[in-house]
Amino acid sequence: MSEQPLESLKSAPFVTRDEAMLPASCQLAFVVSESLELLDFTGPQTERVKLKLLIYAYSTGRLSSRKIARAALRSVPYQILAGGERPTCLELVTF
Repeated sequence: MSEQPLESLKSAPFVTRDEAMLPASCQLAFVVSESLELLDFTGPQTERVKLKLLIYAYSTGRLSSRKIARAALRSVPYQILAGGERPTCLELVTF
């Protein structure tokens, strides 16, 4: 693992498996993210992020848009999927 200052990691648009030591609980987040990258999804990037968050949340049993939005701020797998974006519960529920 290369030595990177903390500031460069904060400004990175997303975290990859090579950039940080992540817990095993993040594996499903990577599977969801990589699977959606393989699909021909022509929507804007923000729509792709919302789709990733919803698929991951539903697969882990989190169904409330408020809980999903809160997890995007606090939980490592959700932060990986959000890629630096902070969707609100209103944005998730209207998606």
